[in-house]
Amino acid sequence: MKILKSLLFFLLFCPFNNLLAFQSGLYQTPEYLITSGITILDRSPSGFLHTPAIPMSGFESGITYLYSRSELVISSSTAGHRFKNIGVGIGFISLNNDLISDSSLILNCSYNFPMIAIGCNLKYNFMDVENYDYTAGFSGDMGFSWKWKAIESAITVINLYPHKIEGIDLPLSTKVQFSYNTCDLLKLGVGIEMEENYPAELQFSTRLRITDMIFFLSGYQTDINALNFGIKLIFNQFNLTYAVHNHPDLKLTHACAIGYTW
Repeated sequence: MKILKSLLFFLLFCPFNNLLAFQSGLYQTPEYLITSGITILDRSPSGFLHTPAIPMSGFESGITYLYSRSELVISSSTAGHRFKNIGVGIGFISLNNDLISDSSLILNCSYNFPMIAIGCNLKYNFMDVENYDYTAGFSGDMGFSWKWKAIESAITVINLYPHKIEGIDLPLSTKVQFSYNTCDLLKLGVGIEMEENYPAELQFSTRLRITDMIFFLSGYQTDINALNFGIKLIFNQFNLTYAVHNHPDLKLTHACAIGYTW
């Protein structure tokens, strides 16, 4: 229990690994894990949590077992809808156990122009750690996305409006994503995330269509030398995702999600 508590406080209060900053794959949706953060590759209903300019009409609920520790369970739920050119979404992601309650409520709004989309997230983050004061605050993300033939791209600025946790500012970071649909079978993605005061992280991802119902996804992140892979099953408007994230120090994370699009 002492080791688990020490790990929790390190993850929460170290600026680089802050859970509320959504960094290093520690506090991510299954969709984020399976694509190594290149959420434009698959465009699921939960994608707007990390890329605010790509909301989709649908619902998605996921659960993540953090590095094979059943004591650290992360859950997420999102819902979104498009009204012609306007997109709105709401999402909730949380980590809860006997020592900590750590959650974020995310509101999204976006607008589609003829070739480009713009979106923003307003996040209300709240955290309660045993024997520590309750902490809460707002932060915001903003981004753009565009598509030209088989090429898609997105730029997102994370924590554009920062707040402090235990006197520490959430780090400002910028993420650039590209995807290329080579054919009906294979889609490739590459991304770079630049966080202030830290080296840039490169991300690579692939999406392979096995059949019309079965898709295999994989990815790689350079900052933690982590390999991610998983499978997505689609039946009519329903989808089921299973992802595995391999961390070199904290071992495996297992994640699954179920979604419905309309």
